[in-house]
Amino acid sequence: MADWKREGLIDGADVWVLDVHVRGLLDVCGACEKIRNTPLSPSYKALLRIGLVLNVLTEPWLTVPEIGFWGVPPFLLVCFFLFGVELIDSVVEEPFGRERDDLDLDRYCRTIRDGVRDSLPATSDRP
Repeated sequence: MADWKREGLIDGADVWVLDVHVRGLLDVCGACEKIRNTPLSPSYKALLRIGLVLNVLTEPWLTVPEIGFWGVPPFLLVCFFLFGVELIDSVVEEPFGRERDDLDLDRYCRTIRDGVRDSLPATSDRP
């Protein structure tokens, strides 16, 4: 913004109006960096993985003798959800990317760019 003001693309009133929005944009960028760089707690991962291993190793031995082979479908269903939570764990650690479950950072950037473009007066000098 200082360069724009020096080059005469915006005046002091524009800087004053845009300052609030630029600060908000920087806050959002800082929050995204914090999300991106903060890993999940190792104790969470360890507890989840130990619970998964204990479930897979012990549940068949406990349910099959009690209710027979009818205990296998519920066991498989529980395993499906527990492994799903483990998969979500890895997705949550890397929220920005190009996969289907990732946050669409490009769309957020386009929305911000369009909002900034709409808030600035249109001139032929701007790129």
